[in-house]
Amino acid sequence: MLPREIPERLRSLGIPLENQDVDDLAWNKADALDVIDSLKGTKVAILGGDVYRSEPWGFVPAYDNWTCIRMEGELASEYARRTRQVAATFVQEYDDDQASNVFFALRFSTQQEAA
Repeated sequence: MLPREIPERLRSLGIPLENQDVDDLAWNKADALDVIDSLKGTKVAILGGDVYRSEPWGFVPAYDNWTCIRMEGELASEYARRTRQVAATFVQEYDDDQASNVFFALRFSTQQEAA
């Protein structure tokens, strides 16, 4: 489930990964960065993400991913800010010869995880 803090315009740009073992959305690099940026000032953390490649037969995992675990004593707002920075850095610096075929599925915190 996507956080309500993500604007509808960005939600609509997400591509469903229904043919995978997940019900996530994936965004191209620019849109993924916009999604991350849209969460500034919120307590929504990005727990991690997975990279997919678009192939003629569908989306396939690139087997590249990242996770961001909450540190002991870390405030929800600090954790959210740090995870968004980690996610933005990963997406921004992700290098691929066929960058136009690369998509990022982001995993967001729930209210229970953020508390």
